[in-house]
Amino acid sequence: MNNDISAIDDPNEHLSENEQVMALKTAINEGQISGVAQHFDPKEHLQTLKERKDLDTRS
Repeated sequence: MNNDISAIDDPNEHLSENEQVMALKTAINEGQISGVAQHFDPKEHLQTLKERKDLDTRS
């Protein structure tokens, strides 16, 4: 498996640096406004991510 993050397509690569900073600030603000997740189990979520990764590497 290739762990080179430079190989990942960047959806913001067509944006200027200023536009990328503004997009990041907007995303952070939206996250803060949305508040804390209710009934979120981080261990369960991590397990789900690991299972999904295992499925992705098999195909």
